[in-house]
Amino acid sequence: MGGDTARGAHVRLEGLAKSYGQVRAVDGVSLAVGPGEFVTLLGPSGSGKTTTLMILAGFVDPDAGEVFIAGARVTATPAHRRALGMVFQHYALFPHMTVFDNVAYPLRMRHTPRALIRDRVHAALGLVRLPETAARYPRQLSGGQQQRIALARALVYEPQLLLMDEPLGALDRKLREEMQVELRSLQQSLGITTLYVTHDQEEAMALSDRVVVMRDGHIEQDGPPADLYERPRTRFVADFIGASNCLEGKVEPASAGWEFVTSEGLRLPVDAPSAPADPRHFVLRPERIRWADDGPTDVAVNGVLASVTYLGERIRYRVQLEGGPTLIVTHPNLPTRRPIAVGAIVRVGWNRADATTL
Repeated sequence: MGGDTARGAHVRLEGLAKSYGQVRAVDGVSLAVGPGEFVTLLGPSGSGKTTTLMILAGFVDPDAGEVFIAGARVTATPAHRRALGMVFQHYALFPHMTVFDNVAYPLRMRHTPRALIRDRVHAALGLVRLPETAARYPRQLSGGQQQRIALARALVYEPQLLLMDEPLGALDRKLREEMQVELRSLQQSLGITTLYVTHDQEEAMALSDRVVVMRDGHIEQDGPPADLYERPRTRFVADFIGASNCLEGKVEPASAGWEFVTSEGLRLPVDAPSAPADPRHFVLRPERIRWADDGPTDVAVNGVLASVTYLGERIRYRVQLEGGPTLIVTHPNLPTRRPIAVGAIVRVGWNRADATTL
């Protein structure tokens, strides 16, 4: 099992739609995924991400649209004939079977010869670094080990496509982060095409080649994690991918270029607006804001420090600007940073290129 080059399938979804009564769960979703690519469907509950994955898996029939895997139209093909692996949040391991038998199950269902079953199961357990667990039962394993066994079962028959629906959601934070590293490393070494569903923004950013942000059954934005974070195209994406300051107002021409005028009347210099033609939102990431004494910036404004929140590895500040709006500022928790008292007059700044108007 494995290899250094992508051997995964190309996947194409064309105009998928699915309704449940009056609810439009999936609304015209089209998406192409290249061989070996790791793509995450990200969105809140009810955004359509899981229904889209279930249509691709063959567990849900679309009302409209087509599904193609490795160039073949599979829209009407039953799930068990789509040659894909699937991992769920709840591991769905058979409690009465040993780990070996759990992993071997898909091969036995395909009437694989016994000797090949033995070789492939041992190879799959080696991939997830649990070869010593073959004789154990699921109840004798930790949550993280059970999830890795579920992954081994999905990979044992070497599918070209791996689908994962919130697979790490039941794990604690530390174990989830460790599993993210293992999962990404394994996926890259196998070169298997992977579609992953989560509502966890950090998880999506850490794992993916591309993130597809979904909302109300449609795709809101699709791109590499850095593009979505640095260049969100809608306020929803700006709010959903990481933390952001989002001020209401409008862009107006100024003597030295352009300004964003907040609803309170504060004027902030900005770069020339792009789409949409009539921007109404000013978006600025908290970590891009600096104290005036940290160095020069394009934009600087005065304010009052309203609160300080200690978050361990970072500190979050809330600054009430003189013009009315409030900005959230986050900085690494460095021993050299001097404390600032709540109520102190502060001056914060940023570079115009770090702000986005939407």
